[in-house]
Amino acid sequence: RSDAEVQFLKGDQSISDDEHPRTTLVRLDIKSKSTNVPSERDHASQHAGFSSKHLNFNVLQSLPGPPRHFDGTHYYMSIKMPDLMKPVFMHALKDCPPVVLPDGIPHETLKGHISLTHSSIVEHLISRGEVELI
Repeated sequence: RSDAEVQFLKGDQSISDDEHPRTTLVRLDIKSKSTNVPSERDHASQHAGFSSKHLNFNVLQSLPGPPRHFDGTHYYMSIKMPDLMKPVFMHALKDCPPVVLPDGIPHETLKGHISLTHSSIVEHLISRGEVELI
């Protein structure tokens, strides 16, 4: 088919003599693409196989159970939610309003002080930007 198209272009009287070498180059390009396509396809297939094996053996096998089987159908949250009952160190960026500790005692933190308390108690202070975790 491509040879017929090139012959048609060569036979066209409206094409100048300068464009005939271009048609020859087009023919060579078409022939080279037709011979390279199977080998390029094989190379791409091999590369895809190597990439898949690399993903499975070097990346997915080091993950915990659920995300190890990467099929795209399951959603896995890799970021663990913090345990709000664990104590954290907080640094007051400004004077904070008093908070009530689990034993019922009010606690007021002044700017610059560092305290150890439950995450759940300082969660709202963190969201307002009044304290930071250390």
